[in-house]
Amino acid sequence: MGKSTILQFFGTDTAADDGKDLRLVVPAPADYEPREFIIHLFSQLCEAVPHSPADRSAIAEETRRDLEQLRYLRTYTTSWSASLTPRSFLTLARGHAKERAEQAFTLPELVESFRVYSARVASWQRSGHGGEGRVVIGIDEVDKIRDSDRAEAFLNDIKAIFGVPGCLYLVSLSEDAMAGFARRTPSIRSTFDSAFDELVPVGPMTYRHSEQLLFKRVTSVPRPFIALCHVLAGGLPRDLVRTARALIEASPATGEKSLEDTAGDLIRRELESLRQVSLRQLAENAGPGSLLAALHDREWPGMTPRQFRDAALQMAGAARDTESDPARQLCQELVVSLSFYATALDVFSAGRDLLITCLKDRSYAVIDDLAAARYATRVNGGLAQRLLEQYRLRNRMGWSHDAR
Repeated sequence: MGKSTILQFFGTDTAADDGKDLRLVVPAPADYEPREFIIHLFSQLCEAVPHSPADRSAIAEETRRDLEQLRYLRTYTTSWSASLTPRSFLTLARGHAKERAEQAFTLPELVESFRVYSARVASWQRSGHGGEGRVVIGIDEVDKIRDSDRAEAFLNDIKAIFGVPGCLYLVSLSEDAMAGFARRTPSIRSTFDSAFDELVPVGPMTYRHSEQLLFKRVTSVPRPFIALCHVLAGGLPRDLVRTARALIEASPATGEKSLEDTAGDLIRRELESLRQVSLRQLAENAGPGSLLAALHDREWPGMTPRQFRDAALQMAGAARDTESDPARQLCQELVVSLSFYATALDVFSAGRDLLITCLKDRSYAVIDDLAAARYATRVNGGLAQRLLEQYRLRNRMGWSHDAR
């Protein structure tokens, strides 16, 4: 499953622990202000705790006080941001003197207040469930912060809220951010290491996982078509759902469309998007004129695996001939993509009998291996090309070439 799906499962599903844990998931904004984020997190935790006016328990009274304070802090911050003009300082000062005589918390004070409150909530949760309750907080969409510097800044700003007894934090990080941390010196990596007790890599799904996910969302989709979605998505949950949606849109309102025709439609749809993006990037990076002319053809790269392979060979030649490094890199990426699409169309057309047999026998390697090659095209083109060549050799599909 994807990172967000896992966070949602652990952060909202109370069935797994019979409701003993208090759980919530909050998104990390791409452009964040640390103070605002902690105020938001603090407010969400307060809202998750019962605090009706009729509840006179200590935790409910403290929750109501904290919510009132947090509402003031939000008003203070918003008013200050909206009133920063030379003539408005006096008005701002007078307005807040009337509204409230106290000063807004500094960030360290806000963090300490949140730590104290979350510790009390965790203690309250344990006391109501035989000493086994916890507070589980998922911080989602940190994986959208792909730049390692920004991810590090985010973690540095919020990690002081971690380490509270009885509170478990689950945070999603992108592979790019983790790779950025890994490349740094040990002294810098210690910032990242000190934030978390454990790192759990989340890879792409297997075919079985994709099948289970789609069975929950759509009905009456034959398994070979689910395998097609899994392969084109590279096992990534979001892409799997998008591909399944495209598959349904491509299906006729009446009658049936063959697996081969459906695979061709979806692959050509992806290739058209790839053509447009590549054409723009090659034009910006001094791509060869002959290659630009080929990409201007709306029928590029053709309709069949053979035509895809011919287009890949053309790209490989262009990569060797061009003097522009960005254009060469893009050509090499196109070689890998075309090689993948040629292989996928072979599997879901001429090789569909083998595919169906493997599905009946619950032998999913022929599907998962191709999906792994697809996933590698997003990460490392050289690795993807090697995986595709090994895949074709292993499944006796022939044809390979040197894309360098």
